[in-house]
Amino acid sequence: MKTKQTETTLTVRQQRLEKLLQVLAQKGQSQNQVAQRAGVPASYLSDVKNGNRAMTELFARRLAEEFRLEYRWLMGDAGTMESLNLGQEMPDEKSTAVWLPVFPHPVRGQPQRLPTWDGACVELCGAAAAQARTATEPYVLHFLDDDHTGRLRKHDLVLISQTVNDLAEIQVIRIRRGMYLARKTPAGQWERLAEPGPIGDKLAVMGHALGIVWGSLG
Repeated sequence: MKTKQTETTLTVRQQRLEKLLQVLAQKGQSQNQVAQRAGVPASYLSDVKNGNRAMTELFARRLAEEFRLEYRWLMGDAGTMESLNLGQEMPDEKSTAVWLPVFPHPVRGQPQRLPTWDGACVELCGAAAAQARTATEPYVLHFLDDDHTGRLRKHDLVLISQTVNDLAEIQVIRIRRGMYLARKTPAGQWERLAEPGPIGDKLAVMGHALGIVWGSLG
């Protein structure tokens, strides 16, 4: 059962997202265009706005990066909505779209040449496409578990780069012959997203998550 404080925070996040969308609409940008720039389907953005899906920190950071906002403001904390980018014109979709292969588990190597690839692809636009262009051997991971912290949900699509980034919240690590999404605990131990509890501190890092491309609405 949700606490009163949790319900209040969720309401504030909805109100601030709605305020952002109103300001952008005044600048001539529709909700569909905002979703495109954020690299998510319009239905995903609508669900967050209407409270049918939570405003996660990863999604808040994606919006904040694209529109030059303080992501903490979107999360309901202190901050401002000051922006340097609200009036920026939409890029040409044809020139920015990127197609990436989709995998049900983390991989290593050139994604399109891996024998485990079944041909599934997803099209990225806007900020997600720009991130993909700067990534090393990027691909999209179809996350098939539930993140015990709630940051990711089952069936989210996550953009992965096969480089080490110590500042990234979510990393790809190798455990024996398998690879998994994991994060560091405050004590410096690794833990898998799907299984809380430390699993060691000296595991090989094989890549990191750049953000959610879009997520399941189920």
